[in-house]
Amino acid sequence: MTKSASAQKKKVSFIKEVTPEVDSKSSKTNKSTSSQQAQSSTLSPVTSPSISTSSKKGASFLLIPFHYMLLVVSLFKYHDILANVEKALLNSLVGLIALQTVYGLLITITTGSSKTNTAPASQKKKTKRISNTKKSASTPTGIDILLITVLLAISLVLSVPFFAILVLFGAPISPEYNIKNLYLSAHISLLTLFPFLVYYRTQLLKDFKLLFSSMNQLNQVTIITFGGLCGCWFGVLPIPLDWDRDWQAWPITLLVGTYVGAFIGGVVGYINDRFF
Repeated sequence: MTKSASAQKKKVSFIKEVTPEVDSKSSKTNKSTSSQQAQSSTLSPVTSPSISTSSKKGASFLLIPFHYMLLVVSLFKYHDILANVEKALLNSLVGLIALQTVYGLLITITTGSSKTNTAPASQKKKTKRISNTKKSASTPTGIDILLITVLLAISLVLSVPFFAILVLFGAPISPEYNIKNLYLSAHISLLTLFPFLVYYRTQLLKDFKLLFSSMNQLNQVTIITFGGLCGCWFGVLPIPLDWDRDWQAWPITLLVGTYVGAFIGGVVGYINDRFF
């Protein structure tokens, strides 16, 4: 009897020694899992892409540049570009600047680019900023108008690099063609670069890294830029053909290709953002 009692005492003492270790291990695992869940819950709003929501939100039928096609028609009907290319390029440039100013305001009103394209620090800040843009999206502020004016001037200045690119890719160089190349560069810069600058103006002013990260996802305005540049590139193809047409004169096909390509890019961007 004494032996059995001592054996039972040993078993009870062994169980008491083992159970605290098991409890401590289970408590540690519970703490680790709870901390992992807390970290995942805090990290999930940060890692969620903010550009995708803004790009889908930014897709609008109003952002399709229908005025580009109206300007193409005016080049032939009103400015008579076939008779005097240089004069038509200059006169249509004035109308393009006026229309692009209105288009820049339309981009700001529709997409709210000055506020929705910034990367928020948390989901709460993100929802607050989206709600603020919904309130202020209908009326552009004086700062928006000032920035659009500055971006127009920057786009005209950046027509000089476009001029250099045209020359490097084989544009004719002579006193007769240099002024045409300069006017063409101004058209290309206003048609492709200006909408891009308006849409991404917050990133340009604050953080270039955010700009490059947001460019990974195509949106309607970015496709307009790519479409205009591709249209200018393909506009070179009809020039060397021996058709002897008036519209094959330099740089009519490049100019029309830029307008048409940017317009098609706006349509494709709208369809892509809305339905895909």
